[in-house]
Amino acid sequence: MAAVELDLRSLGYDDLAQQMHDDLYDGMKVEIEEAVHILLERNWTPYRTLTEGLAEGMRVVGSTSGTVFCSCGRCCWLPMR
Repeated sequence: MAAVELDLRSLGYDDLAQQMHDDLYDGMKVEIEEAVHILLERNWTPYRTLTEGLAEGMRVVGSTSGTVFCSCGRCCWLPMR
């Protein structure tokens, strides 16, 4: 059975942000890039896009993988302590 393609543009803000969290967890780079562009086109600020879309999704990934995202701008993934 073929996978059904999800139209990210058809999703509301909350559903799109949740889909970003799932796509981050699954490592879906193209879908994340598309979702970021959609949110920016919908007049989300870059800060909101980063915090509610990307950083929250990375926090979810980190909580299940034993790593956490560092927001200092110089680091990427650091071990949880």
